[in-house]
Amino acid sequence: MKKPKPYLALLIILGILLLLSIYLSNQEGARHVDLGAFFAEKESSFTFDQDTLVEIQEIDRYLNDSITLYSDSEIPFRFLEKVRKRNAENLIRNGNLDQAEQVSQQYRFLLKRFMRMSDSLNLPMDISRKEFFKNWKSVSKKEGKKGRIWTFFFQRRLKLGRAFKLYKKQLELILATERVILEQKRHLPELYRFMNNLVNLDGNELPVYVISYSKVFSGRGRSVAGMALFATYKGLFTSASPNFVQSYPGLIQKKNALSVHLQKGVTGAILSHEFGHLYYLYHHWDEYLEYRESRPRDYRRGGHGLTDPSGQAADKAERGIMPER
Repeated sequence: MKKPKPYLALLIILGILLLLSIYLSNQEGARHVDLGAFFAEKESSFTFDQDTLVEIQEIDRYLNDSITLYSDSEIPFRFLEKVRKRNAENLIRNGNLDQAEQVSQQYRFLLKRFMRMSDSLNLPMDISRKEFFKNWKSVSKKEGKKGRIWTFFFQRRLKLGRAFKLYKKQLELILATERVILEQKRHLPELYRFMNNLVNLDGNELPVYVISYSKVFSGRGRSVAGMALFATYKGLFTSASPNFVQSYPGLIQKKNALSVHLQKGVTGAILSHEFGHLYYLYHHWDEYLEYRESRPRDYRRGGHGLTDPSGQAADKAERGIMPER
């Protein structure tokens, strides 16, 4: 029997390795799932808000296919209104809402103002400088004003462009937060239900704000996928203690509430991980302080030392297992 040539066997091995690397890279790169299929898997055992899913898909399509500098669509504003309603009805809340509403209102104001100016001059909003001076006669008979009018027109368009970039960025962040909350709800619904019903030490409700960023940095300046903040201040659980405010000046802070800060695009399992930290600390805060103080040298900031019970609870939650109380 004729033996295969050595180079042929080598090519086969290299081909197998290439296919394996492609598969693994696809697995690693799949930050999101098709939410429709994602929820359909266990539709009989898990109920979710179908309307929320439809809203997410609609705003996602708008951001990917339709949004332009001059688009005056109602889709983003309907989406923000629905997020505001969900925030009012739940304790797990989208912490990007305030900023998204602020920049959206500013963008819409500047857009409408620029539209009025464009209409009054009878010019397209995206006209170039060359075309502007070419069509000057249709703008004004007063030749001496043309330079000043172009400068004014261009400056308003430039300001609108800057506002549009912020507007689009905040829409992307608030969408990422809505998506990850919905994914976490599917990933570990029992943990979601518990975190959505927290009570503070004074007997009042304890909201949990989930906030997305382009990047999240730890206290040491490292980029991290997520970070949960938990402390007590003036006899209440909070994520906005003076120490945290000073240590993390770039993070959105909410008084008398807990917060989870996530890099845009992480999955629901990562949010479950951060909820796992909060779940443990909520039940065992005094014990955890004793644990931390007993290890002044080997305590690892962030809750992931070898024996850290907060980190163990978080790892369990990330695997889809409800932590013990």
